[in-house]
Amino acid sequence: MPACYKNFPINVGGVDIYATSAQLSEAIDIQTAESYGIIGSQAAYNTQLPNGTLSIDGYIKTSVTPLLDLIRSNNQNLAVTFGKYTLPNPAIISSINITMAVGSAPSLSISIDYFGTATVGGAPAPVAPTDAPLNIEGVSLGGFGSIGISQSIQSVTYDLNQNYETHTLLGEIKSAPIVVFHDGSASLSVDCQEMMAYGLTQVDKPCLVAPAAYSVSFVGCGGVDYGTINISAGYLQERGTSIDTSNTASASVSIIEYL
Repeated sequence: MPACYKNFPINVGGVDIYATSAQLSEAIDIQTAESYGIIGSQAAYNTQLPNGTLSIDGYIKTSVTPLLDLIRSNNQNLAVTFGKYTLPNPAIISSINITMAVGSAPSLSISIDYFGTATVGGAPAPVAPTDAPLNIEGVSLGGFGSIGISQSIQSVTYDLNQNYETHTLLGEIKSAPIVVFHDGSASLSVDCQEMMAYGLTQVDKPCLVAPAAYSVSFVGCGGVDYGTINISAGYLQERGTSIDTSNTASASVSIIEYL
């Protein structure tokens, strides 16, 4: 009989996620070796623990700040529970996407990589939902005035991706690999009414515009602080505008920061 869950809470590093869907998968890298001169003789073996991924789609419940603090902290020992499953360590957030648009609840996508095997416990007891997605009442921009962007914002999208290297020591197959941060990037895209007044390069020069700080802050009913998305040293990456007979003019600008 297929399993049907009435309550399947997800918690990442102490942050509850109001999820709409989630997927957990594990795989192991199997190596083979052939014996010289003996046809059909192969040995199969592994060199490290299974690799797992937990992918989550959902809504933001309280603020964007705790989620961003988790990924920027480079914490490899996140406590992650996925319903009746508990992830082993190291567990690291490899990517996060936050999207806020007019007429839609703020949405979230997050991907977590881990090494080892998730343990299985008892199914959570059914409960009546008491949480609701955020209701954004106000948006405040920081740094965008210098590139001619006004407060007329239609949507905001934030993407952060991090890449890691893993190193397994000789004779340590049963232990988790050493995980080392390699590189990453964060992009902030804003849809507004008028195209950015400045070009992507310096005036009369093909050089990049110097990186600058940008931020987008969100406020709920009654002035409740829903957090701030920050780009500390962002480069102008894209700009554009769209005009048609059925809608008012729209524009977009994308800023990228290398971590």
